[in-house]
Amino acid sequence: MAEAWYVAQLLPLASWNWLPVVAQLDRLHFQAYVPVETVRWHAAGIIIQTEEPLFRGYVFTPIDFEDGTKAWGKINHVTGIRGLLPLHDRANPVPLPQGFIEELQARPVLRRDKAAEIALKFAKDETVRILRGLLVGETGTVLSSTLTSTWVKHHALGKVRVPTANVGRV
Repeated sequence: MAEAWYVAQLLPLASWNWLPVVAQLDRLHFQAYVPVETVRWHAAGIIIQTEEPLFRGYVFTPIDFEDGTKAWGKINHVTGIRGLLPLHDRANPVPLPQGFIEELQARPVLRRDKAAEIALKFAKDETVRILRGLLVGETGTVLSSTLTSTWVKHHALGKVRVPTANVGRV
């Protein structure tokens, strides 16, 4: 199976000083990605511009599923990392939807509102549940998805268009 992107949650202090975590992952030969946004603020009449994490407290890293267990253990023992998501009941980590990180990386300027738009889309062939409307509770497979509408292959009705806000991950 190919490489997929996972989310590592940082411990509270590391979420404010995430550069050592990224450096340690690099030393262990893991790629790390922390999308940042440019933030401007005023202090004592001076405009200060800094780069801050778009998702404070999280680092993204690709893992090859074939080496998954070995890699997960190494990443979970990096100083400053709480663990790979999800953390409840120590379940296996869940990869991000295919294309999510690539779409973030393709944008020259990142903003929180635009990142949320990317997260709302669903990946092709992803299994989803319809949350509202006539087909509430039904599941299907995503054919295509945009910010406003998602085309789902339903087992009985075939191809149906559903507002993206009415669709959720299974």
